[in-house]
Amino acid sequence: MRRGLISRLGSFDLPSSELAKLWIAAIIAAILSTVVRLSVPVSTTPVPMLLYTVPLNAVAYLGITMWWDVPEAAVLTGRIGQVARRMRTGR
Repeated sequence: MRRGLISRLGSFDLPSSELAKLWIAAIIAAILSTVVRLSVPVSTTPVPMLLYTVPLNAVAYLGITMWWDVPEAAVLTGRIGQVARRMRTGR
């Protein structure tokens, strides 16, 4: 996968500390989603389960990376804000 990304995007270098932050944030977000998934009744069908766990995972991951000052998280939240403003104004 890394070779495929490099061929499409060009060479990039990510410091080990940033890579560790991203992996730890992903693991924490996955643990939170798993806890929620296991606490929901077993009779819940897959779609409602998805509606609980995927947004929680995304918000947790983004929140953790923002808290740890990962620059890409700020870029993403800026883009989300732009889209939200466009949707509000109807442009």
